[in-house]
Amino acid sequence: MMLTHAPYDATPDSPDYLSGNREDANKKIGHFPDMVAYTDKLIGKVIAKLEELKLRENTLVVIMGDNGTGSGTPSRFKGRDVTGGKGSSLIWGTHVPGIANWPGQLASGKVCADMIEAVDMLPTICEAAHVPVPAELKIDGRSFLPQLRGEKGNPKDALYVWYNPSGGASAKYEFAHDAHYKLYADGRFFDTVADDREKSPLKEAELSAEAKAAHTKFKALLAAHQGPRDDYFVKQTERFGGETGENADGVKKGKAAKKAAAAAPKVAPAKPNDTDPKVARFKERDADHDGKITYEEFQESIPDKKAAKERFESRDTNHDGSLTLEEFVGNAAKAK
Repeated sequence: MMLTHAPYDATPDSPDYLSGNREDANKKIGHFPDMVAYTDKLIGKVIAKLEELKLRENTLVVIMGDNGTGSGTPSRFKGRDVTGGKGSSLIWGTHVPGIANWPGQLASGKVCADMIEAVDMLPTICEAAHVPVPAELKIDGRSFLPQLRGEKGNPKDALYVWYNPSGGASAKYEFAHDAHYKLYADGRFFDTVADDREKSPLKEAELSAEAKAAHTKFKALLAAHQGPRDDYFVKQTERFGGETGENADGVKKGKAAKKAAAAAPKVAPAKPNDTDPKVARFKERDADHDGKITYEEFQESIPDKKAAKERFESRDTNHDGSLTLEEFVGNAAKAK
């Protein structure tokens, strides 16, 4: 379902459905409240149809957001006024509601504080359908069906996030977090309960015992995900131009976009260091130790010369016929 979503057009239930215009939809709030109400109505229609077809008792219904509310859009959360953070790394861009219902199968009226992520949906649905996940399929997801049934389950104690809507070799945001703390790949560490807008990074020398334990856990999780992105992913790099009514960062166009961009945390790509295995590979290929890799040096260890050429050209962002360390590991900016 593509609701709610910018532009905030009138819904069929809006009083001005036939007379409203796109200019109104692009305003800070537009018909956002109407969209929320219409979302609820459409979900009700799906449930009614399942009941009509006598399928309700045999259907697991899951409703989950794919990102935070559009940037700049005001709403309420636990009695507090908040603004949406879609496209940002704040909890207002990544923490979304999840609701599940299955009559006779799941615990009702319960709220679970365990952390789950979208990749957990596959194993959860497979377990609900009694379909085993193939052993050879390597997945990061973990079933949360036990928690839905009111059982303890096997919840994750931290999540890893690598985000770039355009794909490619470098992350726009990369961090590890739990429900209390967050550590970015560039070293910034936050208490996201006390500082959900991430204005005041914590100093490592002043951390509490709890914060230190979280920092150590996150650091290990980030290290476990070091290394280059798969080639198939890098090759699909394509500048994300944004969806209708939004800019490339998922922010509503107009004044709200400018405010959100100014407030968004600036996260620089992690710089390569000597402990990075990619740095070691760079040094191995840099035969003359001049700090650059020529195409001849690059392709020497790759049997498939066509693939070697494609990889080399995709990394040579300034098209000078050689690769710097930053280009080799994928942290160089795209050539304009």
